Amino acid sequence: MTATYLKNGQGKSNNAYFAQQRRKWPLTRAVKIIADEIEGYYKIPQRIIREWLELIGPCEWHHVGKYASACDFYDTEEVLDVLFDKADECILFDEWQYNFE
Repeated sequence: MTATYLKNGQGKSNNAYFAQQRRKWPLTRAVKIIADEIEGYYKIPQRIIREWLELIGPCEWHHVGKYASACDFYDTEEVLDVLFDKADECILFDEWQYNFE
């Protein structure tokens, strides 16, 4: 299968680029972005954020890298909405009762 790539085949597919414009990222990048966004509000280790993302599951996949490997992308906005807009109804807080102080 061939994919249209940015940077002469060394980066990601065009669809992966557009997914990142919609704040959908590969797992390791999504964890870092969410950790940076919530830093001033919650003290949550990155391993817990990773568990949340894996629990929610990927929203789409795209080809990335030199060999066009399939990579799952995660919706960072979905997790941030749960953390900031629906904290009372948040299923994630019910399953993980942590005290990080």
